[in-house]
Formats: sequence, structure tokens, C-alpha cells
Amino acid sequence: MAADSAVLWTPSAERVAACQLTAFRAAVAAKHGLELPDYAALHAWSLAQREEFWREVWALGKVLGHGPLDRVLVNDVLPGAKWFPDTRLNYAENCLRRRDVAVPAIISSVEGADRREISWGQLYSQVARLSAWLRGHGVGPGVRCAAYTSNTPEAVVAMLAVTSLGGVWSSCSPDFGATAVLDRLGQVSTPVETHGLSLCASLSVCASLSASLCLRLSLSLCLSVCLCVALYTFPTEQVEPEVLFVCGAYTYKGKSFDRT
Repeated sequence: MAADSAVLWTPSAERVAACQLTAFRAAVAAKHGLELPDYAALHAWSLAQREEFWREVWALGKVLGHGPLDRVLVNDVLPGAKWFPDTRLNYAENCLRRRDVAVPAIISSVEGADRREISWGQLYSQVARLSAWLRGHGVGPGVRCAAYTSNTPEAVVAMLAVTSLGGVWSSCSPDFGATAVLDRLGQVSTPVETHGLSLCASLSVCASLSASLCLRLSLSLCLSVCLCVALYTFPTEQVEPEVLFVCGAYTYKGKSFDRT
């Protein structure tokens, strides 16, 4: 550390003792008969015993997966290493296994909007509704989905809904220029069949949309920015995604920027 650098924050001994990494280190040490007095020791063991380390991460982290765990690492070189080759897991399934209605999953503080809390139960419900809508319109494993939107709870809901179905997700901020957007989204190139639909589902209360196309996740999610999802046919040489989530506007330093 440079001489002029200052430590901004150090956790208390009580906080260190109560953290999950400390519990993980103690469990690994007890199971394998190791001396792991600190983080550096655990890190060194994780490098020397890669397969055992990730087997313990899977087990103690209670990762939800499907398939045998007999093989942890195949072809231990980079590039080319393959982890848990016989097992499949879903990111959204693991994120959404909690259902607590009183514990916040997301605490959102957005410029120009009230602070919001979304519980694990609410998040699960919102993701389930959007996931069902997307499934009904052809989204499934390998379907390319992208978002042109700000960092909001609705973006998290969209990402989890897409990944719950096995879709491919990519995103970029609405302050990107057109060239930057095409550069970012053009990287998503999983081959899929293109739909020729043009639909819109509002994640806020949007009375202007017809009832058949309006997806109302929660009245508590009313925002000045209406996050929509549209399915279009894109020229493959321009934009690769089949499903695009977009915001109508975003706010920065008190100014609203229209993105319609």
C-alpha cells in the first residue's frame, strides 16, 4: 500500500467472526484437517486444490444444480478448462430460492424517485410473471435478449426472467451512443429463430397500452421511466438480439433524457 494511502474502513472483529467467509474457512479447515488461520491461507489452498475448493463452494453454498458432481474440473488449462461438465444449473433458480416477504432483496435509490425496497417474495413473483409472459412469446434456451436501460429493479427483474428460461442476456446503459450500443449488443450472436412480432409489455402502470399487451407486475413499481420489452426482427448485420428491453428515458443530474 502506498505511503499516502489511508484505510477507509476496517470491519470489527465481531463482524469478521460473523461473516459467511469465516464460517466457510472454518468448515473447510475442519473437514480437511487444515490450518487456515486467515483469508490468505484459504486463498492459497484454493489455488493449490482447485477441485476440492470448488466442490466445497458448491456444497457449503448449497448451489442448486442438476446432474452428478463426480467430475469437477476437466482439462486443467486455460483456455479450455471445463468446470462441473456433467452438471447444469440456472442462475435465476439459485438467486430466487428465497421467498422472504419481510427481507429486502433489492434496495433502490434512483435519482428523482423515492427509495424503494423489494422483498425476496416480491422479486420472485415479479420474475415469475415476466418469465411466463416471455415463455408464452417464444423465449427459451439460447434466445438472445438484451436491455437498453438504466440500473433499476426492473432491469434486475428482466435479467432474472430471461435467465430463468435459459435465454442469453446482455445489456448496456441508455447513455450509450448508437455506435456503442451496436458494438455492445452485436457481440451477442447465439443463433436462434427470429420472431416477427411487435409487442410491448409495461413494467409500470401504463394505461395507454391495451390490456392484452400490458404486463403489470406491481402497483408499487410505478416509475417515471416506463420499461418496455419489444420483440422485433432485427437486421443481423446491425443488432443481434431477438428480444430488446428498452427504457423511454433516464435522469442524470436533474435532467431527463428521452430515449424514445
